[in-house]
Parts: sequence; C-alpha cells; structure tokens
Amino acid sequence: MNAYPRHTVRPDVCLDGSWEFAWLGSDVDLSQTALASARVFRTALDAAAPGIRTVVPGCFDALPGLAGARGTAAYRTVLPALPADPSLGGRLLFDGVGLWAAVYVDGELLHVQRKPCSPFAVTVPARTRAADQRGELIVVIDNRFDTERSPLQENYFDFYAYGGIFRPVRFQAVPGRYLTGVRVTTRDVESGMVRVRVNLSEPGKGALAFGFDGAPPGEPVAVEVPEEGIELDLTVPDPRPWSADAPNLHSFQVLLWAGGGPLPVDDMIIRFGLRTVEVEGSSIRLNGSPVRLFGWNRHEAHPQYGPALPLTQLEHDIRLMKDAGANFVRGSHYPQDARFLDLCDEMGMMVWEESIGWQQDERHFADEEYCRLIVEQQKEMIEAHANHPSIVMWGFQNELHSEKASARPLISRLAEVTRETDPGRPVTFATCRFPHDLCLDLVDIVSINMYPGWYASDEEEYRPLEEIRERVDRLIAELESQGHGAKPLILSEIGAGAIYGVRDPHAGHWSEEYQSDYLLTVCGEFLNKPRINGLALWQFCDCRTYGSARALRRPRGFNNKGIVDEYRRPKSAYGVVADLMTGADGRG
Repeated sequence: MNAYPRHTVRPDVCLDGSWEFAWLGSDVDLSQTALASARVFRTALDAAAPGIRTVVPGCFDALPGLAGARGTAAYRTVLPALPADPSLGGRLLFDGVGLWAAVYVDGELLHVQRKPCSPFAVTVPARTRAADQRGELIVVIDNRFDTERSPLQENYFDFYAYGGIFRPVRFQAVPGRYLTGVRVTTRDVESGMVRVRVNLSEPGKGALAFGFDGAPPGEPVAVEVPEEGIELDLTVPDPRPWSADAPNLHSFQVLLWAGGGPLPVDDMIIRFGLRTVEVEGSSIRLNGSPVRLFGWNRHEAHPQYGPALPLTQLEHDIRLMKDAGANFVRGSHYPQDARFLDLCDEMGMMVWEESIGWQQDERHFADEEYCRLIVEQQKEMIEAHANHPSIVMWGFQNELHSEKASARPLISRLAEVTRETDPGRPVTFATCRFPHDLCLDLVDIVSINMYPGWYASDEEEYRPLEEIRERVDRLIAELESQGHGAKPLILSEIGAGAIYGVRDPHAGHWSEEYQSDYLLTVCGEFLNKPRINGLALWQFCDCRTYGSARALRRPRGFNNKGIVDEYRRPKSAYGVVADLMTGADGRG
C-alpha cells in the first residue's frame, strides 16, 4: 500500500521487494573520498553469491547470520522503465533508513542521508530515464555508531538502532516543474472551510485544477506560484469532521498544467481530516471540545522485523491499543512510518509525533552540526506529515537535559521552527528533569516522564505503589507553584516492567502481578484527577535495547515494560487496563 500522497498522472512505482544484497563488514571506509565512486560497492554486489538477496523494507541486522551486526551493507535493484520523455526527471522517495545511507544511480552519488528515520527524496537526472535504459540503483547503508557521520543516534540510547532500508521506497517520473507539496489546513470544521497551500519545484506560471473526494476537478485556473507556494481558501463539499470516535477523511487532488499542453503534466492526491486542535487554558481541545488522551508510547519494533513492520502488524498494534481503551499513541522517539500514520487517520488514533532523541546533554547543545541536523529533521518531519489529522501535537528531544541553561537555545529553536512550519498544533517535549526543568515556558503542553514505584525512592520498600499517588500529587502542586498550572499536563511516560509469563505469589518487581497492580494504580490516578489531560503508559510492546552491560537493568536485553511482549502476547496487565479503561468516562 502506497502511503499518501498518491498520484494518477505522475508515474509512481513502488520498489519494495527483493533486492540484491552484499554484506561488506565492519571496517569499510566511508570517507568522502571513498564515497566518490560506487565501484567498491558494485564490485561487492557482483561478487556476492548468486541468489543472495534481501527484502526491502527490511533490516539486515535482524537477519539470520547478521543479527546484531554493525557495519556496511550494499543493496541493488533496477529502476523501472518509465515514459521516454527528455523533459522527465526522476525522484526516489525513501520513507526511512538507518543509520546512514548513500544513494547511487548508474554509479553517480546522488545523496547522502545522515538523519535516521527521516523521509527524504533524491532527484534522479533525466538522462537515466531513456526508454531503453533502466538505471542501476545502489543504496549503501551503514549502522555503525559514528557521531560525525550520523550524530542523531548514539549507542547509549535506550532503544536498539537497526540498520537497513526499513521503510518503503518509491520511484517517480516528474516534469521540469512539478508539485512538491500540498498542505490542507482546517479553517472552520462545521462549514468545511480549508486553506490549501500548493508548492512547486520551481516558481513560475502554470495552471491548477482542484477536486475533493474523487470528484472531477474543475477547470484549470492560470496562476503564478511564488517560491513560498500559493495559498487558496476553499470549501469542502459535504464536510464531515474528523475525531477519534468518527475518523472521517476527505481527499484533495491538485492537477498541474504547464507549457500550454492540453493535458496535465502532474498531480498530487492528499488525504486530510476536518479538525482543529488547540490549547485553551489547561485543556486540550479537539474541534472546540475538551479531550482527554489515553494510550501508550510505542516503538516500531519486532524481533524478526526490527522497525520494518509489515502493514498487517501496524494494524494489529493499533487494534490492540484501541481494544484496551486507547485513543492516543506517542510515536517514541523518532519520525513515524507514513503507513502507520495513515492507519491512525483511518482508525481514529490520535498521535504525538517527535523527532529523534534520548537524553541529549551539553555536548550536543554545543555541537552546531548536531543542532542543525535535528532542526532539519524536525522541519522535514512536519512538512512530510502535516496533513495527517491523527497527529495532534509535535514533540522533540525526549528527556534531554533541560535542567541545564545550555539546553535552552536548542529547545527554543526547535519550538520556533515547529510553530513556523505548522502553527496549527501544540508543541511539547517529554522531560524527566522536573521540578528543575528550565524550559517549560517554551511549550504549550507540559509533558512529564516519571517512574515512581518502579525506580523507587526507597529501594528497600516492597511494592512501593503508594509512591505513585504521592508523586502525582506533588507534581501537580509543583507545577502550580512554578506558574505552569494553567497549561495542560500529560504524563508522557510512566510504567513498570514485567517478564511475560512470570507469575509470582509475592507479586514483586518483574512479575505480571506487580505490573498489573502498578498500572491499575496509575490509570486510577488519571481517571480521578481531571488535572491530568493525557496519559501515555510506558510502553505498548517490549522492545530490544542495550546489548552491553547496560542491559543489567534490562533483562533479556529488552525494555520489558510493554503491556504486551515483543510478539504482542498480552500480559496480565493488558486485560486489567482494558477492563478499567473501556468502561471509563471522561476520555475523548
């Protein structure tokens, strides 16, 4: 299934499937000089044993024989033959790779990607598009930790960093001037008034026609599109609001004429929902009505697939969360698979999406290149995903050291670029530094990570569940005393670990019984305290994390706080939470 945007005029071919594959090992030189030619990678692919292939999307370090490997791999496939037209160029669209990639077509280096999980596009020169020529595409992936080559993800992060082309790849033919983006923003839900912004690859004259919900587009209208794009106010016929309970969706198609020809040269179909989200006082409002958010933090992870989850698994995950009463998921801690966001749109699951991060410190704040790349990723994520009505807030930088004054310039810049790129959604970041955090004035929603009763204050106390109530009460009081009492509050991480199948009459740490009692207490606090606007339990499924001695706090090398295990087998807590929350009043 191609994620949105989609096309009917523009040739658009999914490249997912079996690609040639070669493992190059852990000592490949990836300096700029070595990257100048594809020869070494082509030679390795030519020398690979016949039939050595792998599936894209996929993670090479989840494959038998390469599980846990860190190094360089080369992938190769052939670009499809598309119409022979000298005016047509090509675009390769990657939805996400890790950790680092170089893209070659016919031996020419076209792009180096340094931002894990970010969607990106690669322009392919028109000379590769002749009808009798099918271009050779080589993608080099490296998953070694290197703060100079790929500084956004490091070994200390508490989630495993997979290597591979782990999200879909598409190839498109585009004219000299083509549509690069269409953004639909709701102006008025009830009347269906929207503001549409259309962007072209180059500014200039053209003609545009529009159509909603599959209806034939109207007559083309001549326009002059500036570099920043053109904005139009339109009205959706038969408008139907989007919400978690009624996830109604609309589509919008733009057709582009250029050069005076009788037929459109390009088109783009996006999908959107009529809905507004805003902060009013201490409440979060969807379509003007207060909403309370309940759900989980979720990593894109599976023992066999890594983050390269098949579509059926994505749907399965959402169904499991919704069946337990969820209307909300935090995509932790990186930009999400566009197919997952499409499903959240369709199934009525509200989303917090954030750029990659985990406990960045002063070293990162002082690194100009790190700051440049993370701001880039934040902007690119928003531009790629802003049409998804399911996304109700943008976040960044999970648990960074925001108690340090040196963090403030980066947080301020991230908040600024988020609001510049999309002024229509609240901004937040999850902090574990409260009450010492220095940057909560920069966000619209205060989001707190805390684990009372798990990482207990009194390590000698057995089953310290009372800590949960005490900490929540103290948190609310301290927010008020610091002047943040008028902002919405989300408990953005809270949870307890359990090993699937560990049943213990003592009901202690790591038992399913303790996790059940813990989450029952947390959910009770949420239901009984309207001051808490949102609860994102940590976490949906167990997922692989450290493989070093740091795993001594992570049995099996997994973060075991999932309410289901890594294979989505429900733990006892799943039923306990589902019984409570599906009968609860007050959720959105």
